[in-house]
Amino acid sequence: MTDSCFINKKTGFKFLIHILLVILAFWGLNLEAKVLNEDEISKLEKGEVVTKSLTPTLKGNLKGAEAKVLIQSPPEKVWNLLDDQEKMTQIIPKLKKVKILEKNENTQKVYTALKVCPFLPLFKYTLLLDQSQKYKKIKFNRINGCFNKLYGVWEFEPYKNSTILTYRIFFDLGFYVPPFVRSNSLNKDLPEIMNAIKNEIEK
Repeated sequence: MTDSCFINKKTGFKFLIHILLVILAFWGLNLEAKVLNEDEISKLEKGEVVTKSLTPTLKGNLKGAEAKVLIQSPPEKVWNLLDDQEKMTQIIPKLKKVKILEKNENTQKVYTALKVCPFLPLFKYTLLLDQSQKYKKIKFNRINGCFNKLYGVWEFEPYKNSTILTYRIFFDLGFYVPPFVRSNSLNKDLPEIMNAIKNEIEK
């Protein structure tokens, strides 16, 4: 009888721990949606694009940037636009060519030709897109062509029947670029890209 009671208590304790872990997991998901501070949320709700520089953990010339925008549409619709990579040339002027080389259930290989600025050459490279977390994340990584390193992610976060779209990118061009070019990319190019996507979906 004693052993039987001990087993029941032990089993009950394990079950209680399991329930607590599940609750904490859901709590963690809710906290993840509240990473933005009140000022950033206010800017997003006013239709602004929130940008910031990022510091990568790797050494070298790797630069990082992040942009967020609130789109009045569910994550599924925002995802579907970014899933149609070849259409992006109609939305983002600096994308001169995009061609899908290979498309599977969870991945895409995409050839891209990008004009960063007038005095730099056309950047031609191939990206591998990881779309295994459908309607949540699209990870991308340069596998061929220009750029010494290039990787990042698109994140789709539900927010009040809308979507907070996040674009996070790290890159190393492989040669020196004046600071004002990088600054221009953060202050002008990223907001233009995010607003172009927002306007296309909300039109």
